[in-house]
Amino acid sequence: MANRRFRNLEQKLHSELLSSFPTIKEVITDEKVEGYRHVAITVYDHWLSEKEAFEEFKEMSAEKQKINDDKLHSFICGLTSNYESYLAKFIGRNKKRKVSFRAFNSEVAKNRTLKPLSYLASNVRRFIIIIPSLELIYMEGWDFTHHVYLKNDALIGALKMEAMKSNVYVL
Repeated sequence: MANRRFRNLEQKLHSELLSSFPTIKEVITDEKVEGYRHVAITVYDHWLSEKEAFEEFKEMSAEKQKINDDKLHSFICGLTSNYESYLAKFIGRNKKRKVSFRAFNSEVAKNRTLKPLSYLASNVRRFIIIIPSLELIYMEGWDFTHHVYLKNDALIGALKMEAMKSNVYVL
């Protein structure tokens, strides 16, 4: 148990989070949900065209991958250090599949969990974070672009401030 990165929440807090994010399952599974604004956190200052993306990812060096991953890691670690945050995970299968929230056991555990996977890895093991005070869902992406779903547009300023510190962009 000493090596676990996160722990289950008390039922009361878990229920409060589910009532604050009642459509989180639909957001995570990429269904269209009203009431959320989607923004991207990325290492690029614009949306890449198909040609640009092909050239960028064709023969990306390990050094470039690390630089990009470090920028995104810095961003999410900075953001979660300023606000209470929880890991969201799917448990169960098929129709019985539901979202479970977990708390991190320490800052070290959080930083390890928030380390981006290789851009070539599938989405199955990528992290999903919720930050209740910002009313947002943060999902790790695979192409050096992470996705944020905001309930309140007025809170986008917090994302932009942290993005500037980490040298990433909000698109």
